Parts: sequence; C-alpha cells; structure tokens
Amino acid sequence: MTLLAANILIIDDEQAIADLVEMYDHTEHIYQLVIRNNMDMILFVVILIFLVILFRFSVSWFTKYFDEISAGMDKLAEESDEEITLSPELDFMENKLNQIKNNLEKQKKAALDAVPGLDWLLLKKS
Repeated sequence: MTLLAANILIIDDEQAIADLVEMYDHTEHIYQLVIRNNMDMILFVVILIFLVILFRFSVSWFTKYFDEISAGMDKLAEESDEEITLSPELDFMENKLNQIKNNLEKQKKAALDAVPGLDWLLLKKS
C-alpha cells in the first residue's frame, strides 16, 4: 500500500483490499440496521422536536402580552402618577387602563372632598 502525493491511496496487497471491502460491508450493514431500518422513528423524533420548539416559541410570544397587561394592572393598583404604557398592539387595553385609572383618581378626589376629615383618617390608617 502506497500513498501518492495527490492523496490517492493505491493498494497493491490483496489482503488489504479484502480488509477494506469487509470493513465497507460491515459499515454498510451497520448503516442499514441503525439508519435505514429506523428512518420512520428518526423522522418522527425530529418532527416532534421541531414541533415542541415551535410550540414553545409561540406560547412565549403569546404570553408576552399577558405579562404586559399584568404589569399595567400592577401600575393601576399602585396608584402611581405615571401613565400606563403597553406595546402598540395593546393600545386599546392601554387606553382602557388609563381611563379606569383616571376614573378612580376622580372618585377618590370626590370622596375626599365630600367628607372633610376623610383624608386625615385615610392618612392615619396607612
């Protein structure tokens, strides 16, 4: 067996050729047993993994909006002075939350103005 400069393997020994043919037959047999005989199972697993990844991304994309609405509700409950801001896709919900916030502030102010000592009592409790 000699190796030429052009990376061409020349085998001049019959035993080496027989060994290579036997090794090729053996690897072809292993390929048949492992890959070809289980191709349907391999495809099933690959498709299942792809669907799980796709489902995970779609669920995370969808729940992002619920997280934003939850954060807006938290701002509403905090009674902070800043406006509630959400992503552009949720502008209708942003408007509703800000409208509820403004209505609650007006009702609170009206209740404090209606009863003279109520603001002192509320401050004392908190």
